Amino acid sequence: MQKVLVFALATALLAGRAQDQTHPAARPGTTPAKRPAATARKPAARPVAKPTPAPATRPQVVVSAPVARPVAAAPAAAAPAAAPAPRAAGSPAAFGKNSNAVNLGLGFGLGYGVVGSGATSLPALSASYMRGVAAAGPGTISVGGLVGYKTYTWSYGGDKSAWRHVFLGARGAYHYGFGNPRLDTYAGVGLGLRLASYAASQSSGSVSDGSQLELSGLVGARYYFTHTVGAFAELGYDMSLLKIGASARF
Repeated sequence: MQKVLVFALATALLAGRAQDQTHPAARPGTTPAKRPAATARKPAARPVAKPTPAPATRPQVVVSAPVARPVAAAPAAAAPAAAPAPRAAGSPAAFGKNSNAVNLGLGFGLGYGVVGSGATSLPALSASYMRGVAAAGPGTISVGGLVGYKTYTWSYGGDKSAWRHVFLGARGAYHYGFGNPRLDTYAGVGLGLRLASYAASQSSGSVSDGSQLELSGLVGARYYFTHTVGAFAELGYDMSLLKIGASARF
């Protein structure tokens, strides 16, 4: 009986120790330890996982119409006014200051001479020269001269007569080209000396008819096909009523 009690007591002690190790607060004579109050703590922020970079791909080129941006126009700088240069033969004007022009022409019309049965005449020959001496408004003033020759013949039966006229004159004109570098129009006046002579087959020599001063007017135009060569036409009263021919400038 005693052995049974000792075994039971030993068993109880072993069981008590095991219980104390499992639940220490259950030990007799001890106050169960208070568990520390749970302190509310913010949960630790989870580290944000960095996105894994996608494998590099070749960018697609998208062609789109460019957007037009308004461009402010830069203010144009005012060009300094250039002093007008005197016009010369090579300037845009067909005839200007210091220009020179020569006409070689044939004259037609009554002019001097005789009219009637048996009278014949050759076209008058003329050569004239003009030089621009001054600019006047949109045009140019020129001075120059003219030399002309005209002859008439008359025959009746066996008799023949001839009249010869030589004209030496000075002229002045105003030129205006209407903005065309090839066109030169002009109008002016002339003063010349006409020398006339008469010869007949019945007489032994020429008989001079004398000379006289003549005032004449003229209107003409020149058109240049190249920089230096052109043609002209002129109306007036000196050697003939109409002259036409070639013109040159230099």
